[in-house]
Amino acid sequence: MVGYNIGEDDHQSHMPPMTRNTERTRRAVLNAAVEVVQQEGTGATLGAIASRAGVSKGGLLHHFRTREELLTAVVHDLLETLQQQVFLRVDLSENRPGKLLRGYVRALLEDDSNALTHFDDTSLWGTLAVIPGVSEILQADAESWRSKFAGDGLHLDRILVVQHAAEGLAGALCWDTALTPDVVRQAREAILALTDQNGPLADQNGPLAG
Repeated sequence: MVGYNIGEDDHQSHMPPMTRNTERTRRAVLNAAVEVVQQEGTGATLGAIASRAGVSKGGLLHHFRTREELLTAVVHDLLETLQQQVFLRVDLSENRPGKLLRGYVRALLEDDSNALTHFDDTSLWGTLAVIPGVSEILQADAESWRSKFAGDGLHLDRILVVQHAAEGLAGALCWDTALTPDVVRQAREAILALTDQNGPLADQNGPLAG
C-alpha cells in the first residue's frame, strides 16, 4: 500500500535536513509495519519490520519504543490518511447539505483513492484490533465522524444509511469479484444520490421518498 502521506514532499521541503531524515525514517517504518503485518499478522516482529524498512532495530526503537507503540501509530496514521482523502474530495462549490458525507463516499469508492486500505484488509485490522487501546481509538474516530456528519446539514437517518452503505461496499471489495470498477462506479453514484434531500431518488420500479 502506498500514498499514506498527502503532500509529504512539499511538507518536508520546508524542514531542516535532520528533521526531514527523521520523518522519512518514521514514514519508512510505518509503511513497513503495514506490509509486515499484512503478511505475518500477529507474528509480525520489530526485527522483521526494521529489516523491511531498511533500518536497524535500534533505529526503529528510537522512533517507537515498543511493538504496541508502533502498531498504535499505524492505526493513527491510517485514520489520518482516511481523513485527508475525504477532505481532498469535498467539493466546496456544492451549495447544499452533505458536502463532507459526499467527500467520504468518494474517498472510499473512487478508483484512485488510497482510503480503501482503511477497510479492505481483514488480516491487518484483525492484528491491529487486539493492541491495547486500539478499540478505544477506533471508537473515538467513529464518534468524531458522526459528529462531523451531523453538522453537515443532512438528517441523521440519511447520514446513517449513506455512511454505512459506502463502508459496506468498500469492505466487500476485497472478496466480491462481481464488484467490477463499472459496478462500483454505478453504486457510488447511487449512494451519492441518496445525499440529495431535495428530491426523490427514482429507480426502475418507481420513485422513492427523498
